[in-house]
Amino acid sequence: MQRLTPSQREIVKATFPAMEADAIRSALQVLLLLFSEHPRYKNIWPQFRAIPDSALMSAVELRRHASVYMKGLRAIIDAMDDEISLAEQLKRIARAHIKWNIHKAHVMAPSPCEHNGDEGTHQAIDAFFSLSAIIS
Repeated sequence: MQRLTPSQREIVKATFPAMEADAIRSALQVLLLLFSEHPRYKNIWPQFRAIPDSALMSAVELRRHASVYMKGLRAIIDAMDDEISLAEQLKRIARAHIKWNIHKAHVMAPSPCEHNGDEGTHQAIDAFFSLSAIIS
């Protein structure tokens, strides 16, 4: 994973367990922020197209996708120190994204880190932003 510095890798690994403790809520925050900033993205995923925006937050389909999102992050983080395994995980995710015509711009998601203004949070946001660039 060439675009993440060793420090960013450690930040991602150290930060993720807190997000994973409430995985669905963490992923829902990211997805809802993504859809609020880019409403047309909702149409990329067929399972979301028929759901009115007002109902999206409580939709079972979004919760399922949030679970998939967090499992994908977990797989990447678990493979982060093994370049071969990491490449396999990234290829698997890339194939899924290609299948639905999802491009880098679509998945440059907001960080799942809560923003509280401290330097550690800024570093975590930067690390997760770099990670999303690699995933896409």
